[in-house]
Amino acid sequence: MKIKKKVIILLIIGIIGIGGYSKKDGLFVGKAEDTKKILPIVMNIQGEKVKEMEVEEIIHLTGTIEEKEKAFVSSKISGKVNMIKAKDGDFVKKGQLLLGLEREDNENNVELSKATFEKAKANFDSAKINHDRVKRLYDQGIVSKSEYDNVNTLYLVAKAELRSAETGIAIAKEAFSNTSIFSPMKGIVTRKDVSIGQVLSPGMELMEIRDISSVYMIVNIKQSDLSKVKLNQEVKIEIDSYGDKEFKGYIKEIGSIAKESNRTFKTKILIKNKDFLLKPGMFASCHIKTGNENNLVYIPVKSLLGGEGEYYTYVIDENKAKRVSVEIGEIINDNVVIKSGLQKDQVVAVTNLNQLKDEDLVKLLLNK
Repeated sequence: MKIKKKVIILLIIGIIGIGGYSKKDGLFVGKAEDTKKILPIVMNIQGEKVKEMEVEEIIHLTGTIEEKEKAFVSSKISGKVNMIKAKDGDFVKKGQLLLGLEREDNENNVELSKATFEKAKANFDSAKINHDRVKRLYDQGIVSKSEYDNVNTLYLVAKAELRSAETGIAIAKEAFSNTSIFSPMKGIVTRKDVSIGQVLSPGMELMEIRDISSVYMIVNIKQSDLSKVKLNQEVKIEIDSYGDKEFKGYIKEIGSIAKESNRTFKTKILIKNKDFLLKPGMFASCHIKTGNENNLVYIPVKSLLGGEGEYYTYVIDENKAKRVSVEIGEIINDNVVIKSGLQKDQVVAVTNLNQLKDEDLVKLLLNK
């Protein structure tokens, strides 16, 4: 019995020596270094390799649509408007009547100038007959020089009055014709600032007409891209409001002087616009194929995060996810071209991206 008690006591002492004893709860507690460590969470991630492809280089630009030509309609004379034949949005032809002024005063001026002319013509005819007669007599020595000079003076005055009357009738007729105001070109009336009964002054702008049968897209080309474009080069144009519809244009003007602010060159792209779908002021984007081919790397669009020019993805390296900023280029089908930030054969995450953080441990499942 004594031997059995000794064995029990030795066992208790051994256990206390190994682990310790708690009076509070009567439990034996092991040493801290013997407790099981908590392992970090490892996320399963599918990844794809960064791939390379050979593509034709394309310059992407944005710009604004402008009319090919525009003109302002104004009155050459003073007068009161009594007729308007065009309104905003109307298509007009060159020479089409746009508006008219009251004619009564101008008609009276034409009649008065005609009467003045007839009187001056009769006076001139009489003075010329007398001049020619006295001139013959003077040449024969029958009349004195002073007598001839008097007749000649009357003749010259009558001649000047006739010329003045001719000018007067021409002015009166022109003023009368200017009571009708015609379109200087074909196009669409884009502004009308005139109303019935309004009294006009010469030179006052009344309407604006723009020819949009062809239009320009105005873009700014970077200095580094200038050598890649040339006159008459084909350009593809897109307008957001027309969805996938594509317009064709050609480079018609390339600026010869760079803008000091950004070192770009103003360039005009001519676009046929027979259906008048393109309007001045519209925002447009265009694509210019340069003919050069580049080796570009790309990744799936689904592996891209961020926006507004600040994009990033997660590269899987040694079972860690590393956040990497990238500069993107063109989107081709379900892939996006990476201009900088990645290299061929690196692996990017394509699943659970919204749960990933920089330096997270992951288990990579590589997609083929």
